[in-house]
Amino acid sequence: ANLMGQEVKMNIWADVDISGSIPQIKYIIQVPEMLKVSNPALSNKDYIVFDFAEMMKNPAMEQAGAIPDMRKIIDAASRFNTKFTKSFEEFIKIADAKYGIVERKELAKVDADGKKGLAKAYSVNIDTDDLIGIIGDMLKDEEMMGTVKAYLDEIMALDPNASKLSNEEFYAALEQALPVLNQLKDVMNFDITFDIGVNKEGYVSYQNGKIKININPAAIASMAGEGNTELKEQINPNSSYTVTINLDSNITNINGDVKVEDMPKVTEENSVNYIDLMNMTSQEVVVVENITDN
Repeated sequence: ANLMGQEVKMNIWADVDISGSIPQIKYIIQVPEMLKVSNPALSNKDYIVFDFAEMMKNPAMEQAGAIPDMRKIIDAASRFNTKFTKSFEEFIKIADAKYGIVERKELAKVDADGKKGLAKAYSVNIDTDDLIGIIGDMLKDEEMMGTVKAYLDEIMALDPNASKLSNEEFYAALEQALPVLNQLKDVMNFDITFDIGVNKEGYVSYQNGKIKININPAAIASMAGEGNTELKEQINPNSSYTVTINLDSNITNINGDVKVEDMPKVTEENSVNYIDLMNMTSQEVVVVENITDN
């Protein structure tokens, strides 16, 4: 990575096992030299260790109560993904016919030298009206929203403290979302353009494009209501913001063998636990505030 013209080297190793009811998640993060200089707690450390199992032993986490069974959550998410994907595939065919968002593209314009290994290429173009129309149609699609409701019911049932959302409440919330969605075009304008490449195995292996969002702060303040005078005073009515997200992705070796690098050996001398680091940082903030107050 590059920060203010300086190279920031920060390797991350992950060891994740979510097959049980309690996930075993451990991240080892290499401390960048820039952080060693700016944070005394990291001056002689090479790694930050984030261990989910250790975090759960923290008294504050124990007081929060038992976490839901992660295995059941993952299984529910997997079932939802399968059902929703099937519904979405049928939905997007109709949406494409209605809005014309996907077009076949000449392969030579995307993969001229053939090095990307693409078999087909498409272009996707979505403007504000298209996006709002597609989301609105999704909210009205009984099969898709029924799948979402069933998933919410299953997830909330895993939490003994959660209250079940009735069908009346769920669909009333969808009805309330539609008018807000229609007002969105006054607040934001979207321009989404992508080239997508599909390889010979049928996988989307190449994407190149951008998402451009123009934001109207004055319209946001107007939507907040007449009573929110503080927000209106802070916003320049003539201001506007543009956010551009560029994406360039070329994936190779899909489902192929991947060499996994060994986790580095961490000790008390060369590493610091994430929770301990947060505690040290919060204590430093308190000391600074006390000095300032005095």
